[in-house]
Amino acid sequence: MFVLLIVTGCQRVAPLLEPSAARQTWGMQNPEQVYRQIFTDRSVEILHPVRLKIPVLGVDAAIEAVGRDAGGAMATPSDPNNVAWYSLGPMPGAIGNAVIAGHLDLANGKPAAFWKLGRLKAGDQVQVIMSDGSTLTFVVERLVLYPDDRAPLEEIFGFRAEPYLNLITCAGSWNKTAGAYTERLVAYTRLIEAENAPYNRFASLGGF
Repeated sequence: MFVLLIVTGCQRVAPLLEPSAARQTWGMQNPEQVYRQIFTDRSVEILHPVRLKIPVLGVDAAIEAVGRDAGGAMATPSDPNNVAWYSLGPMPGAIGNAVIAGHLDLANGKPAAFWKLGRLKAGDQVQVIMSDGSTLTFVVERLVLYPDDRAPLEEIFGFRAEPYLNLITCAGSWNKTAGAYTERLVAYTRLIEAENAPYNRFASLGGF
């Protein structure tokens, strides 16, 4: 088990995923701190993802590194046109499930960064641009819709032995009474290429 948390993915949304009571060290380490423990040479660059591109959807969004808000939720991007990477978990390209959440829409119903996420199909590619200019390419394996209160958190956030990237947003219809969308959409993707990466730092360091 691991730390599970609420994740929000829409401007006019209640919590996207409910938290678990289980709390262990997985997902609680700061990636930069781990890098500094491994690399004592301060000249070593601390990598982080800076942009998310989904060519088939025309998505080209800045990535904000987020942790948890005061309520224990995964914080959302400050700009609805950006996406949020949960920086207390694995970074994209590292072993494990990296998670990026994006808003579906704005409070006024206008499209946000992940408005078209549901149009992805198996075989489509997702790209993450890292801070050193290298490009990580992921391939979509499947899209799954879950009822808003029954998303499998371990499958989305838990440990995996290979580098995966899971994209999350809201879906379904807007429930005015509950103040939330009725479903959650998860696009499960797997790393297939690390272009221009000077060495295999991602797999060798594992998931944080």
